[in-house]
Amino acid sequence: MGLSIPHHVTGTALLLLTATPGLAGGQAIRSLAEPDAVVPMEFSQVRGVRELSDGRVLVTDWIEERLVMVDAGFRRAISLGRAGSGPQEYRLPAALWPMAGDSTLLTDVGNGRLIVVGPDGRFARTISTETPGLGSVGGIDERGRLYYVMPAWARGASSLPGDSLELFRMDLAAARSERVAIVKGSTPPVHRGPRMTPGFSMIALAPQDAWRVLPSGGVLIVRAGDYHLERTGPAGVTAGPSYRYQPEPTRPADRTAWVREFVTRSPTSGRGPDGGMGHSPPMTEAQIAQMVETNEFAATLPPFERLLIAPGGEAWVLRGRHAGADAIYDRFNPGGTRIGQVRLPAGAEVVALGQRHVYVVTRDADDLQHLARHPRP
Repeated sequence: MGLSIPHHVTGTALLLLTATPGLAGGQAIRSLAEPDAVVPMEFSQVRGVRELSDGRVLVTDWIEERLVMVDAGFRRAISLGRAGSGPQEYRLPAALWPMAGDSTLLTDVGNGRLIVVGPDGRFARTISTETPGLGSVGGIDERGRLYYVMPAWARGASSLPGDSLELFRMDLAAARSERVAIVKGSTPPVHRGPRMTPGFSMIALAPQDAWRVLPSGGVLIVRAGDYHLERTGPAGVTAGPSYRYQPEPTRPADRTAWVREFVTRSPTSGRGPDGGMGHSPPMTEAQIAQMVETNEFAATLPPFERLLIAPGGEAWVLRGRHAGADAIYDRFNPGGTRIGQVRLPAGAEVVALGQRHVYVVTRDADDLQHLARHPRP
């Protein structure tokens, strides 16, 4: 179920400012004020949004394979570069990570590389992702160090539990990496032996830790075990309070929605123009139903789905929810204490937090996405 928005919408109120009783602790659940601007371009699947210091915004469209620059007034949107494998080109553009000096790190999934995009929109240089895990880099700090999780298959023998992963920081100039944290990754499936049907290498909907890089070089982690935030840095680890949550049993619709989104967001080897990574082929409802039937799912929903962080250190955590339900975001101050909650209607998703704005994607009746800019609470 999506939020239907006419194509001509520009300044119409999409989300009204309201307050309702909180989920816990007497906190009010607020909705966002109406948007002050909407990007004059439609998207098929927004995968990355990055606000620059002067108010301009970069956006990646995974399906259309576009990198778009939006002016600060949201009156003009232009494509940067083009799809391909050469200079000023990319394939399957995904995440956008802030760098010092208003530069941006673009994850070029289809070409297996990272691209540094300057504030002028030019591609300054590329970074190889031969190091296992670097292709799914999770951020870069103001000193230019990359942060990534080493996949379990690359670490060899380890005393870590099967769902634990090592979070590394790579110093490109010194050509070395160091471990900065251990995080809970996906839960391996119980199934063993050859499969006769397509399968996942995880138990779907099982809880995982989430993390984001802080400009200073620390890491913000949301722990799934008892739902709390902690920060790692030069001074060590500081943790905020834990927050109880009531696990909700997963439903058939939750499993179907998870499979559908996983397929549309995951690349497939051999589907690219040169035999590399490309878009996964569309699946029929019968094929999706078969994958739901033959794969493993957690019995309950995870406590949260996603972590976002604002330039000033405020964190938003998207809570676990049933398919088609409204989205609830817990807001945390830099110390890890929850300071409020925000509700978005089903079909709306916060994709980035800026200095003074929240960037929200909604989907219309034609299955096209619209990116709006809302004032931050």
